[in-house]
Amino acid sequence: MVVHRVQSRPVAFLGTMGGVCGAFSLGFVMVHLWQLSGLSGDGAALLASTMPDIDLRGILLASIIISSIGAVLDVGISITASMSELIEYDPAISNLALWTSGIRVGTEVLGSMINTLILAYLGTSLPVAILISNAGADFWGLMNDPYVGQEIVQSLAGTSGLLLTIPITATLFTLREKWRDGNAKSDAKHGARRKG
Repeated sequence: MVVHRVQSRPVAFLGTMGGVCGAFSLGFVMVHLWQLSGLSGDGAALLASTMPDIDLRGILLASIIISSIGAVLDVGISITASMSELIEYDPAISNLALWTSGIRVGTEVLGSMINTLILAYLGTSLPVAILISNAGADFWGLMNDPYVGQEIVQSLAGTSGLLLTIPITATLFTLREKWRDGNAKSDAKHGARRKG
């Protein structure tokens, strides 16, 4: 039913926003704890030299949000689409079974999305990681490099956003269905009273 899928879009949006807010929160904490300046990479150095008053930490946090949105949105839409399909297949499905199915679908999608995020970040930081390891740096030296640290923060923040999106989206979808069922039963009672 196309109408049901269209009505699921606000749920996917709200679930995505919850995941993005979670990614931002973790990214914010990690950027400040790790004391990242946002000044790693040629682009950031060029931006800082061209616009010296710009807040590079803010730019770094914005990049965390932007980079997590795509993967988080994919997960939110996948969950709502699968839950909509379940309702079309079995309109009498219980709320618990619906929620559990949404969590299961989200968990399955989660593995591929986390791999996508981490491999994308690893791909962008691979030349620097090779240079650092070739210079003889140990594990802690690699972790303390600002460029590698920035990529790790982005990976972990994006992963936390994905992890939060699953239960938020499944719960919101189930609550919306429970509310719609309650309204449908109420409308049926009012209709029966009018006929009687």
